[in-house]
Amino acid sequence: MKNLLWISVLAWAVVACNGSGSQANENVDDVEVADPNAAEQAQMDLRTSNRQRQYFIQGKKLYTMHCSSCHQTDGSGLAALYPPLKGSNLLAGNEAWVACGIKHGMKGPMEVNGVTFNQQMAALGHLTNLEIAEIMTYVYTDFGPEERAFIDVKTVDDYLKACSGEMVTAPE
Repeated sequence: MKNLLWISVLAWAVVACNGSGSQANENVDDVEVADPNAAEQAQMDLRTSNRQRQYFIQGKKLYTMHCSSCHQTDGSGLAALYPPLKGSNLLAGNEAWVACGIKHGMKGPMEVNGVTFNQQMAALGHLTNLEIAEIMTYVYTDFGPEERAFIDVKTVDDYLKACSGEMVTAPE
C-alpha cells in the first residue's frame, strides 16, 4: 500500500513538473544548450577577476608603504616635486616604462599633464616582480586611464627583461 502511494505521488510530481507529455516534448527544441567554451571562458574571467582583486588589495598596501609619501595616498602628487599619478598622461600606453621605473628608478625632466617635474625617483629594486605587478594593478585601476586594469606578474617579467637595468627617462 505504501509503495502504491509513493508511486502515485511520484507520478503526480512528474506530471506537475513537466506539464502534459506532448507539450513538454514540443518545447525541447526551444532549449538552448550552453556553449561549453563560454562556460570555460566565464571560469577564466572569474579566476582573473579574483586574481585582479588580490593584486589590487596587495598593491594598495604596497603603494601606501613605498609610493604614497611622494605621490600621495590619492595619487595627486606633491606640489611641483613629485608628479601626480591620478589622471597622468604618462600612464596610458607606457606600462613597460612604469615597471622599469619602479624597479630601477626615474630621472630627468618629465612632463605630466602639462607640468614639468625633474625630481629623481629612487629605485625600488628590492621589490619582487609580483609586488611591482600588484602596485601597477592598483595604480592603473585606481588612478590610471583604464578602468580595472590588471597587470599580471608574467607581463611585468617581460617588461623587466627588456629594461637596461638603469634609471629610466620619460618616454617620448
